[in-house]
Amino acid sequence: MGHPQEIFPKKIKIGHAGTLDPLATGLLLICTGKFTKKIPELQGQVKEYTGTIALGATTPSYDLETEVNHTFPIKHIDETSIQEAAKSFIGEIDQRPPVFSALKKDGKRLYEYARAGKEVEIKKERLLFLNSKLFKLNCQKWNLG
Repeated sequence: MGHPQEIFPKKIKIGHAGTLDPLATGLLLICTGKFTKKIPELQGQVKEYTGTIALGATTPSYDLETEVNHTFPIKHIDETSIQEAAKSFIGEIDQRPPVFSALKKDGKRLYEYARAGKEVEIKKERLLFLNSKLFKLNCQKWNLG
């Protein structure tokens, strides 16, 4: 696909409602013209996220962007404890975004600072979790590192 200015022959305002992290998949809303004024409203809409979680391992980026750096025993974890832990996220929580996120600070994406090995202070954001649902639990054993 060409550059937006090649697609739209006259000068037109173009903006997007959000960012996708490098490994994320999903929908990125593009607004043009007077609809760019609706971007804050679109960003404030309720969103649904799905994902796969591997228990017993961490990475510096909190995702698969970097290699596993620590492993932990998981024999004591069962479906009930996962369901209970998930319930603790329901409601408003303050969360500090990971340094490997696409959020911007001082004009640069946070993951750019992280990849360069630079530390940066990240303010917590207030999030509202309406629901949490475990679709499938597969307790596999694996060897890491």
